[in-house]
Parts: sequence; C-alpha cells; structure tokens
Amino acid sequence: MHIFPTAYFAPIAYYRAYVHAKEPVVETKEHFVKQTIRTRCELLGPNGKQLLSVPVERVNGNKTAVEDLKIVEDGWRKIHWKTIETAYSSSAYFDYYGMEVKELLEGNYVRLIDLNDAVHQRVLFWLDLEIPTIYTTVYDLQPEKEDRMTTFDTESDYVHTPYHQVFRQKDNCLLNLSILDLIFNQGPMARKWII
Repeated sequence: MHIFPTAYFAPIAYYRAYVHAKEPVVETKEHFVKQTIRTRCELLGPNGKQLLSVPVERVNGNKTAVEDLKIVEDGWRKIHWKTIETAYSSSAYFDYYGMEVKELLEGNYVRLIDLNDAVHQRVLFWLDLEIPTIYTTVYDLQPEKEDRMTTFDTESDYVHTPYHQVFRQKDNCLLNLSILDLIFNQGPMARKWII
C-alpha cells in the first residue's frame, strides 16, 4: 500500500507515482499541512511559473483533518479560471479540456476533499486510467517509511521527458508542473508521460 496526500491538480510526479504504486490510497485523516499540493498547483503562464491556491478554513484550528477543511469562498474560482485560461488558451488541447476544468472549478464543493476528489477522478478519466480511488479511514501514525508518498512539490523531485509548453522559456521544459500543463499541451498523449 502507498499513501498519497489529497491534491489539487497534482504535479506530474504525483500521477506517475500513483499509477505505479501498489494499492494507492488517498490520505483523508491527516492534519492539514499548509503550502502543499493539498491546496496548491503550479502552472506555466506568460510570466513564468504561477501558483494557484485554494483558500481553506481550518474548522478545528491546527488539528483539522484534511477531510474537514472547508473551502473559503472569496472569488478564488474566478481567479483560478482566468489564470488557467490565460496560460493555456493557445495550447493544443485547451478547446478539448478547458470547459471541463471550468466546470470543476465552478462545482458547488464545500469541502476541499470533495473538490480534490472530483479533480482526481477527472484526471484519471482524461488519462484513461482505471485505478480505484481508496481513502484512508484512520490515520496511521507509523506506516512503513516507504509507504507514505510525500515529495511531489518541487521540480527536482521528478525528471521527465521534455514536452512542448506554450510559455516555455528558451529551450527548457519546466518540469513537474500541474498535470493540467501536461494535459493541455499533450492531450491524450499525456498518458505516455504518466505510464
């Protein structure tokens, strides 16, 4: 079993690890960790890397479990959509996937875990992957060290074959961005970077 954090449009490395994991499980019982893929994703826009973050309310303070995080409605959905649209409207597959992303962002999700699950299920569908999503029911304080998957946040965590990016800088492909970057730029071929 491999335990993954819930993620908002997770980086490419996350899905690569998820696909190759033996019995992947998504953690719902851990205490919320700020500034991680649980609420954030990185895109490549006209001004370089852009960070999108879903605002959340920790109903139990620092001891709030991820499954209990409430989404704060402060206009973030509109900002995220405009940022995604600006970054990828000229990409090869924006017309194919863009409206589905907009629908996800406009969904009436109250809890972060529900939004992230909807995103995760859609990404698996786009990648044509039939992997059941299992969620933790208790928090395991001492899992095997190699079972808890935690490092997906930086470019250095995962090196993949370069692909064409709309706003890539010079001849460099920025690595391990949100899965959205790969999907908008490669469409159905994104699966080959994951598999």
